[in-house]
Amino acid sequence: MGRTAGCWEKLTDPAKNRYGYSFRGGPTGWDYALITIWAYNGKEVDPASAFFLKDGRTVFATPESLQAMNFYKQLYKEASPADSVSWGFQEMVQGFVSGSTAMLIQDPDVIDGAKEKMKEGTWAAALLPIGPSGVAQQVVGGPGWGMTAYSKLKDEAWKLIEFLSDPEQSTTYAKRTSVIPVVKSAAEDEFY
Repeated sequence: MGRTAGCWEKLTDPAKNRYGYSFRGGPTGWDYALITIWAYNGKEVDPASAFFLKDGRTVFATPESLQAMNFYKQLYKEASPADSVSWGFQEMVQGFVSGSTAMLIQDPDVIDGAKEKMKEGTWAAALLPIGPSGVAQQVVGGPGWGMTAYSKLKDEAWKLIEFLSDPEQSTTYAKRTSVIPVVKSAAEDEFY
């Protein structure tokens, strides 16, 4: 995540509506700032509670976190469209698949959109950038289901949850939505 001299300048030309990065400043934009903070604090982040360091201090109070936020601000100012300060998921992806932005950090669910809207060979997935700490960290999620205590259709809701939680259905759902499978049996599927 450290800035390589000249890399943003080569990807960014506002006169041509071309930018190096699809910045996420709107809905859940804080998550990307947090990922950057984690990358700068590296192995000192407490794996049991990523808002703290292993020594008990908050992750937000370190010199590394200040460096992370300065980098994040620079990424926005020098490599991202001005309106991306309010971009959420849809706008980030649209910026990328339209060719307006060269890169984005996003969940695997972008893959289907890229396949659908971009020519084969014009895009690729890559590993997350490693921070100056030598570590890349990302929130990893998968599908999860729940029912509220005040549901009026608890039996029906539970049947749906059972169906969606079935290993075969769960794997099918993960394949079709590009999320990470939550069942070990998915590893046996040829797709994975």
